[in-house]
Amino acid sequence: MTPYLSEPLLERALEEVPVWPVHALGARLVSVGREDEARALVLRWAGSSAGYRADALLRLGEALPPGRRPVEEVRALFEELAPEERCHRVKEHPSASVALLGDEAALRIAEGCVEPSGSYARTGALARLAGALPESMRAEAARRAVLAFEAGGHDADALGDLCGAAPWMSPADAARLLSASLLDASGTPSLAGVFQGWASVAQLAGLFRRAGGEETVLAAAEEVALAGRWLHRVG
Repeated sequence: MTPYLSEPLLERALEEVPVWPVHALGARLVSVGREDEARALVLRWAGSSAGYRADALLRLGEALPPGRRPVEEVRALFEELAPEERCHRVKEHPSASVALLGDEAALRIAEGCVEPSGSYARTGALARLAGALPESMRAEAARRAVLAFEAGGHDADALGDLCGAAPWMSPADAARLLSASLLDASGTPSLAGVFQGWASVAQLAGLFRRAGGEETVLAAAEEVALAGRWLHRVG
């Protein structure tokens, strides 16, 4: 409801900060021409950590026109964050990160999560950036996302994000992911398990479209046959 607050109601809401979502109040201030107040509000109230303030400024900054975005503030806050925190911010706000940090910087930050537990965040950030970067950089982001996924041991939680980057993968990468991931559908050896749920035909549909060709058909056929044999044995 924040976008519909009148200025008198907005003033009342500001008195209750930080109960209200700070980035939403900031966006409403921007919409009525009070951009400086919006920046000050976010920097003051969005929690004591740099991570919360960076998150709020990314949300707010993307809505501003180029040249009026809080670029320097966001970059300064990112300097205070650990590599994994930076990566998570890019993952949660890919288009805002590109708009405020720049193409190359966003891509570099996404790859900067090197902790053992960071493979999920790195894969997700790179995969989401593939849709936010300029067209000329999307294939490279998708390629790096695939490499991060494979290096991280095929993290199950990252697979959904990775499938979102399928349109910019090479057909070879998409086919390789299909052969590695679709087999996991047999963890629930049933036709429903093959066609729906995690690592199923439904989830990997984008990879099917991107890979195409004989390898894709054979991979799907193998899974369906596996489920059919299991059903026959238990029936």
